[in-house]
Amino acid sequence: MPIIVHSITTSLEEPAEAALSRAASLLGVRAADACIVKTSLDARKRGDIHFVHTVALTLGAPAEEEAAASRCADRRVSLRREEPLEIPRGTRTLEHRPVVVGFGPAGMFAGLLLARPLLLLMRTPGDIFSDADAYLRIYVAAVPFLFLYNTSTAAFNALGDSRTPLWLLMLSSVTNIFLDLLFVIRFGMGVPGVAWATLIAQALASLLAFFVLLRRLRRMPCEGKPRVFECERLRHICRVAVPSIIQQSIVSFGALFVQALVNGYGSDVIAGYTAATKIDSIAIMPMLNVGNAVSSFTAQNIGCLLYTSPS
Repeated sequence: MPIIVHSITTSLEEPAEAALSRAASLLGVRAADACIVKTSLDARKRGDIHFVHTVALTLGAPAEEEAAASRCADRRVSLRREEPLEIPRGTRTLEHRPVVVGFGPAGMFAGLLLARPLLLLMRTPGDIFSDADAYLRIYVAAVPFLFLYNTSTAAFNALGDSRTPLWLLMLSSVTNIFLDLLFVIRFGMGVPGVAWATLIAQALASLLAFFVLLRRLRRMPCEGKPRVFECERLRHICRVAVPSIIQQSIVSFGALFVQALVNGYGSDVIAGYTAATKIDSIAIMPMLNVGNAVSSFTAQNIGCLLYTSPS
């Protein structure tokens, strides 16, 4: 079995072979007997973006293994024996090419066209219909910014940086609260003021996330000119994403049916139901966040072609 050495780092400018020579030098063996089984990108620290490699080395005599283990213990490097990971047949390596799809604007236009018919279908009471229609139309206009923020957050998570999206989300939340108070209490804009506050806060967070991500990506090496769109990449993304989309859509459609049922009891019951759903969302937030974290780790391993043991 090969010896697995973890956390061999190289800079963005260094070739991947540098990790092999460093691992071989660490264990005192030849680099020809080493191969990289996993590579990830660590972008958590600003100004210190680097690659982290897991290297497998094949050693001969038991004495070499004992010497290698002794060297790693002295230098506090993780080392263990394990079977090499096998990549399924037909798997193609993914190149660094961005995919830009106009799902956000498409969702916005669909929402603007269907906002009023949807409220009528859900039996929205007449005393709150105009406010609900105004809020929904303004909120739907923020869908492109929401899509942009979620896409940027996914890219940050893929880079191993979950702090930047968190800070931007905190900034967006504080801005939203401040603008809610300003528009409703100071300017007397009512329900549309709350919607505008949400739109502005989401736009601020999404644009900041996008420009910070672009600045970070420009520092990374890329072979050739990136393509704007690629059908094969879209097919690969859809194969992974569509099952999750269907699952979440079923839950959302179920919520719409429940909301339509509640709407039949009047605006007072709607207010109580809305307050209860806020409490429920706080209660299930830990479970949702654990699921999102596991999804990020799994996606990182898929990107590294490690299909057999996500870790």
